[in-house]
Order: sequence, then structure tokens, then C-alpha cells
Amino acid sequence: MSVTSAATDATNRELTRLEAKINAAEMRVTQLTSLLHESEAENAKLTQLSDALKEEIRRSARNEDREKHMENMEYMKNVILKFMLLGNGEERKHLVPVLKTVLQLSPQETSKLEHIATGEEGDATGKGGWGNYLHLWSNR
Repeated sequence: MSVTSAATDATNRELTRLEAKINAAEMRVTQLTSLLHESEAENAKLTQLSDALKEEIRRSARNEDREKHMENMEYMKNVILKFMLLGNGEERKHLVPVLKTVLQLSPQETSKLEHIATGEEGDATGKGGWGNYLHLWSNR
């Protein structure tokens, strides 16, 4: 066996060994990528669940606060009636923070109520607002 032949054999063995290491590393990268995707999907699910649970806790706290305000039912009735009977404008808009506190409204509910108070909600949906239903109660 010549020196060049021995060197070629050694080089071929080294290449074979390195190719095996590369293949093993590529398989490991594929496995780790798959695990990463699974972990990210699980993390997204847990984040959604966490958000839902936080909102449920907030809703529960608002319900408890509402129960405390139920003692002031007459006051609540007067505020709601005044809001419904007033026309769109500043007076009605000033009642929104009161309603937010008394009814423990969420930010989304408060936003909707502000739109109703300014008349945006009724115009956008084609409905006249809550005042249109008052005549139904007066006949009873």
C-alpha cells in the first residue's frame, strides 16, 4: 500500500465519519424544531386561556361590585331613566361615568355607552336608541 493510498483511505474514513455526524446533527435540528413549534403552539393556547381567565376574574369582581350597589336601587333607577330620557348631548355624556361606576361596566361596555350618549350608535345602526321603547312600558 502506498502512502497516497493510505492517505486517501484515511480521508475517506474521515469524510464518512463527518457525514454521519452531519446527518445526526440535521436529524437533531429537525427534532428540536418540531419540539419548538409544539411548545409555541402550547404557549399560545395557555396565553389565550390566561386571558380568558383574567377576564372572567374581572367580570366576577364587577358582579360583586354590582351587588354592593344594588342597595342603591332607587338611585340606579333614577340615573338609568335620566340617561334614557335625555337627548343626545353633553348632559347624557356626563352620566356615562356614573353609569360606569354604578353598573361596574367593562371598558368595552363603557365605550358603547359613550357612543350611544353622543348619538353615534343609534345613527350607525338605524335605531333610535332606548327612548323608543319607553312608550311600551307606559301603557302597562
